[in-house]
Amino acid sequence: SAAYAPSAAYAASSASRTGGRAGGGGTFEPTRRIAVREFKGESQGELDLHTNDHVTVTHDPDEGDQNKMHRWVYGENEQTQERGWFPLSHTKALETQAEAADP
Repeated sequence: SAAYAPSAAYAASSASRTGGRAGGGGTFEPTRRIAVREFKGESQGELDLHTNDHVTVTHDPDEGDQNKMHRWVYGENEQTQERGWFPLSHTKALETQAEAADP
């Protein structure tokens, strides 16, 4: 089966940190994640990830579709400050200190 790869035409200037999805009416809340697997971008616009890199997801076209773990999201690597698309399945949610302290 063909893997979905996002369009390289998606520019960082059109990525909204708080913008809602087209027609969705909701507001996307950026989320922090940690890379659990290496990912080497194969085309322009894809973000390289190294294990334990922290990334902030700034755009998720399929937000709300929790059954679709193998989707591409747009974000920023906090270590390198680079932005691009990467597979969500190569990351996991990063616990905040407040979440970790909750019993």
